[in-house]
Amino acid sequence: FFFNDTATTEIYTRSLVGSVRCVQETGINAEYMGIPNPLMKATSGKAFAAKAVWLSLYLASIILSLLGYWLEHFVLVVVFKSLYMPLICVVLYMNWEGTITFDFYLIQFAFVCAWIGDVLIAFSGFNATYFVLGGYFFGFQHIAYIWANLRAKKKNSSILMPPNWGIALLGYFFIYSIIYLANMGIALKMQAGLYAFVLATVLLTACGREAKTRFKYWIVVLGATLFLVSDFLLIIETYVQSVPREIGSSVLFIYYVAQACICYGNLPDSHMSQCHKDLIHCEISSK
Repeated sequence: FFFNDTATTEIYTRSLVGSVRCVQETGINAEYMGIPNPLMKATSGKAFAAKAVWLSLYLASIILSLLGYWLEHFVLVVVFKSLYMPLICVVLYMNWEGTITFDFYLIQFAFVCAWIGDVLIAFSGFNATYFVLGGYFFGFQHIAYIWANLRAKKKNSSILMPPNWGIALLGYFFIYSIIYLANMGIALKMQAGLYAFVLATVLLTACGREAKTRFKYWIVVLGATLFLVSDFLLIIETYVQSVPREIGSSVLFIYYVAQACICYGNLPDSHMSQCHKDLIHCEISSK
């Protein structure tokens, strides 16, 4: 960087010092500078093949459980719906880039609660108590989602902004309207109303979270909205009136899409995109 021209030497020296300062201030670490991180997943052909295999199994569990519902084959539904959540846990792990953080364990905890809820509700035909217990575990799942959304909320802003509240209240009254009409006892309606409040809070906190990217932001909001829709249809199917097979299978499909949206929306940025953001911040701060 050093030339006979003094002015040129000074320009390059200032640029070099400024670059080092930006790296220190923005926290660009070894992972972003291209140095392998031992906790980062390998990007070799074998790793890609493993991801493809697990993703294929995940999609197969969705298709076969929907097929079982359509054919009214109880065993097929129970087996493959019970496999869905463990497989999405693996898919989340395989696609999580960088270090394993608390957010990773939080989403995995939510998926485990959903898995227990799935198994309980699958056997609700034998005992109605299983349906209520399954609802509690889904409540724990949604509380974990609320926590994850609060951890990702926008800096120096509140989730209690009028637009967010309006959307959440609309979602709450949307699902509570059918709870009010459902053939439930008072005690069960109160529990279902509390569950509806938790669902609406998931939507509220999803609207207030900071977007890793605008696309991921809307994916999480879509997932929270679809949970409201699927549970709305599930309450109709269980407590209001029998529904056509097409609507029943659509409940399951919407539920799968909602879980997939939450999974994808909570994946961290790749190390390359994060490096790009840090370098942009570095350039702006230098100016």
